[in-house]
Amino acid sequence: MEEFGKYRYIIDEVCKREPSRRLARRIIPILIEWAKRGETRHTYDNLIKELGYSRFSGIGDQLGYVATILKRLSEITRIDIPTLNGLVIKSEKSPLPSNGFSFVVKEYGDIIEKEKFDIVNEKNKEAVIYPRWNWVLNSLGLSPYCAPKDCLYPDEVNENELKEGHASQVLVNRYERNAEARKKCIELKGCLCAVCGMDFEKEYGEIGRGFIHVHHIVPLSSIGEDYVINYEKDLVPVCPNCHAMLHRKNPPYTIDELKELIALSNK
Repeated sequence: MEEFGKYRYIIDEVCKREPSRRLARRIIPILIEWAKRGETRHTYDNLIKELGYSRFSGIGDQLGYVATILKRLSEITRIDIPTLNGLVIKSEKSPLPSNGFSFVVKEYGDIIEKEKFDIVNEKNKEAVIYPRWNWVLNSLGLSPYCAPKDCLYPDEVNENELKEGHASQVLVNRYERNAEARKKCIELKGCLCAVCGMDFEKEYGEIGRGFIHVHHIVPLSSIGEDYVINYEKDLVPVCPNCHAMLHRKNPPYTIDELKELIALSNK
């Protein structure tokens, strides 16, 4: 796999101010997740709420930055990347992107509504079936988006902190994660499930490349204090199914215990 974050500098070059850079790093994974799910009718308000704001007047400008970032990445790597901007419509009453979409399609502001729908639908189809979104995230140094409602396991919450264990309130208590430790665990142990051997790239092709959960062997919730993670001893890659089963009791099953349960079930 290409070096993680090899082209992260593109975000810094496109977004001149640090708040805009932080927002771009948050918005791109959200839009990619929507594309993977085939969700093409999210509104500006949906995106604003997903970012944790009740109001945000500059969302159009931020989407412009996103379009520029992907265009730059495409130009530098010479790899075609579809736009994500068509996924976000103005509102349910105005089910098209705003005229800012002219940044993507120059004639957008001058054509009739039916033609706008045709163009946007075609762009969204390209985004939904695009097989290299994981590569885009990896190239820009971004992690896949995990909405609070999707973060069922504390192990899978990633934050750029060097120390771990601070409880913070989202919808439920979660524990801050060191994204670098997660990355090092995967570099060391690979993306095969340590329990069942699941290989997502082998099963799903390009879209599965690099996908895996990382399980914390000793739950942080049972530690409750700052400590520096040991990615060799504390973390292990597992598939989502095995991850769910590991957490079927508290404290979680060990990797060996779950393997034994699988072996017994198969007899």
